[in-house]
Amino acid sequence: MHQEHPFAVRLIETHAGIPIYEVAYREPTILTAEKELAQIRFLLELPAETFSVIMDYRNLSNASDYGPEEQAKIYSMPEHLRLKERALTFVRYQAVSFTSMIQTMRANMLMRSSATSNFAPDLDSALRFTRRAIAHTLERAR
Repeated sequence: MHQEHPFAVRLIETHAGIPIYEVAYREPTILTAEKELAQIRFLLELPAETFSVIMDYRNLSNASDYGPEEQAKIYSMPEHLRLKERALTFVRYQAVSFTSMIQTMRANMLMRSSATSNFAPDLDSALRFTRRAIAHTLERAR
């Protein structure tokens, strides 16, 4: 992974063989279509073939002109479709504004078709949800 990305990433743990990464923006950031696409491309660089992401939204706010139509375009791009194939779960936490929380909920709905996606109030809750979702997904695959 490249240092020029605005993201901090750390491997929290490996649960049932699935790495769980926490990803956060290092600096306060306004989310635009370009920045979300960069985020998706960054996540595709994670080394594991299958993984889970817990995304810290503390430093993230949504641009007022980045609405559902623009987000749907990003989420229909090949990069996002590849991410949905690789990310077993995608949990967002610490939305700092009502707008960010609504955007997070909308993103949650767009991610649901293959990855298990949700949002949580804090890292511990996000980690518990992620572990349960991994166990459930692996159980269904048997």
